This record gives sequence, C-alpha cells and structure tokens, in this order.
Amino acid sequence: EALGIFDRLIAQSDVLIQNFKVGTLERLGRGDDALERLNPRLIHLAISGFGPDGPYRDRPAYDFVLQAMVGLMSITGEAEGEPMRLGVAVVDVVTALYGALGILEAGVARRHREIAGRLKADPQAGREYRLGMGDADTGQKDGEEEDPEHRSTR
Repeated sequence: EALGIFDRLIAQSDVLIQNFKVGTLERLGRGDDALERLNPRLIHLAISGFGPDGPYRDRPAYDFVLQAMVGLMSITGEAEGEPMRLGVAVVDVVTALYGALGILEAGVARRHREIAGRLKADPQAGREYRLGMGDADTGQKDGEEEDPEHRSTR
C-alpha cells in the first residue's frame, strides 16, 4: 500500500528529493528506470554522504565527520588547540544549497529542452566551500590586522 501511495505521488510530482542509503530505492523496485516510467519529467535529487560509487558509499555521513574530512575543522578553534567542529552543520547547509541550485538548473533545462534529470548531491563538493572559508575567516575583527597565528592563515 505504501509503495502505491509513493507511486501516485511520484506520478504527479515535479521533484523527488531523497537521502536514503545508496541502493534503497532500487531494493524497493523504485530505481531510476522505475521512476522514469512513473514520471518521465521527474527531477530526482539523490543526496548521499559519499556518492553512489566508491569505497565509502555505504558509510553514514555525519556533518562533523565530513567537516573533518574536508578540512573545515583544521581551521576552527584556538591557534594552538585541537581542531574543532563548526557550531553550525555547515556541510548539511551547503549540500542543501547545492541541491536546491541543481534542482533549479534542472528545472530550467527541462523547461527549455523538455528533459528530465537525475541529480546527485555530494557533500564532499563542499571542499570548494572550504577554500572560500579560508578567505572569510582570518581570525581578525573589523579594523584589526590579520592574526598570523590563526590556524586559517598558517
């Protein structure tokens, strides 16, 4: 009964956003081919911590683990202290933003080219965000000189 409800919803939806473990929809018989049969115009955003392929695909992806893996923790905290996680789940936030942008782009492309699309959001794409963080977080306050001891400037 639940899959029937899912199928009816998919048939009338523009977008599906899901973050099931990799392979869950396939095990339920609702993989890409099934979704396309149900709704050829569906935009499908699949969010997973480490993507659908590769050695970490089955690992859970917690925000603080990804912060450490992409280097965000290394620029946070006291200059001589241990790395610290950010107070905000920034990897989750950035992943959501990239996902939303991808959906918008796919919607525009579909409108202009009459195509559907499947998107994969990979939180590790946030590595590019880390590059901007180094520029934005130098440890200085307005009007002060840059702190050469702050971990982001070393």
